[in-house]
Amino acid sequence: MDNSQPKITVITPTYNRAKFIKETIESILAQDYQDFEYLILDDGSADNTKEIVEPFLKDKRVKYLYHQNQGEAETVNWGWQLSRGEYFTQVNSDDLVTPQLFSEMLKVLETNKNYVVAYPDFYFIDEKGKRIKKELAKDWNFLEALRTFECYPAAPGTFINKSAFRKWKNIRDKRFKYIGDVAMYWNMALSGDFIHIPEILASWRQHFDGASTNRYKALKEVRTWFKEFFQKNDLNKQVVSLKYHILISICLYSRKLLKKSDLLFKQFIIFYYILVELYARIILKIKKYHEKIRF
Repeated sequence: MDNSQPKITVITPTYNRAKFIKETIESILAQDYQDFEYLILDDGSADNTKEIVEPFLKDKRVKYLYHQNQGEAETVNWGWQLSRGEYFTQVNSDDLVTPQLFSEMLKVLETNKNYVVAYPDFYFIDEKGKRIKKELAKDWNFLEALRTFECYPAAPGTFINKSAFRKWKNIRDKRFKYIGDVAMYWNMALSGDFIHIPEILASWRQHFDGASTNRYKALKEVRTWFKEFFQKNDLNKQVVSLKYHILISICLYSRKLLKKSDLLFKQFIIFYYILVELYARIILKIKKYHEKIRF
């Protein structure tokens, strides 16, 4: 790899994904836009990932780097620190991108430098690569997305304009195993505008291994994020005004995950979230009443 700065840095953090990573790499190298560096970051795989990757190292843009298992957040941060590109994207080692992803993203991001993140539509695919369904994302509206706790960019194919975050040493919080990308994008949204690219440019592979029954484990992280997000000193009034609306959305989201879980006493936890939602709705009614009598 030469010393000239590439336009794009692509990272693929991987851990024991030898079964899928070849397809991922091939989809990256098949891009119709070729000015990129590609960092394959092995987070301590114990399978034959290295052997699968080695033939691709003939391409000077491709680097394979290995460290002992530290988790996805630390591996993504490692890639962020190593990256030299103007734009940064993460493609997981079981996901795919279309040949037009890079060129379509640059077409928009190079035209308007005010956008700090761009995200496309995508397919959900199964383990064999069969399409399950089409996911058409909503156009970006930060306040509405935050109010409903829907983080549209937390999906494959998303691009980050690195120049907007030059001072960020890390982009992921290592405490968050389940919501690391979501927390990252909410923080980034405070720095600038996002843009939706209404084209299907990636595929997100779903693994039907019972993971949906364990997704409730994200709820502790969501509570931590919510508390710390609203402790920030630089939030504008519009964001602050959404606090209890967001809390209601989180309660609805939490109950949905809990219903799918295999927790023995999940009904008690669901009841807790019902009470929290009721509390949030009461606070909003009180606020609305105070505003009414004020005028």
